[in-house]
Amino acid sequence: IDHEESAYTPNENISKRQLNQTGKEKRLRIVVVGALSTMKGADKLERMALYAKNNQLPLDFILIGYGYRNLLVEPESNLTISGEYKEDELTGLLVQYAPDIVWFPALWPETYSYTLSACVEAGLPIVAPDLGAFPERLYQQPYSWILPWNLSVGDIAAFFLGFRGIIYA
Repeated sequence: IDHEESAYTPNENISKRQLNQTGKEKRLRIVVVGALSTMKGADKLERMALYAKNNQLPLDFILIGYGYRNLLVEPESNLTISGEYKEDELTGLLVQYAPDIVWFPALWPETYSYTLSACVEAGLPIVAPDLGAFPERLYQQPYSWILPWNLSVGDIAAFFLGFRGIIYA
């Protein structure tokens, strides 16, 4: 995954958060949004958070929403879950959690995603799978990446670490 040609301009909320982090303490804040089923990537999110924790990676995952089952959260993994929210609360929650990047871990094509619309409107960097409406809706969208839906957790972690290297360079 080539990060050398990527460009990134952090939004105001991210800039404020970065000022409080130094050196090795700079952790990438990865937000996932919605009510996650198996097909929307709940288990994949949990595997990523466990992988980050077990490998002491500076990657923190936040689920704004909830999973179809109880997912392992801190301190067992690098995952925090906000819980259920109302649609009109999403913009405020995105501001509150100040993501460095939003990740859609879907394993199945979606025809449309309201949460994607909210993240695009917020001007957030987005990484999504090469499934369903994601590639078409993110085509030529600044600060968005489409990755193969079936990447291993190690490859996804490598992408996030590369992205972290760009924004904290």
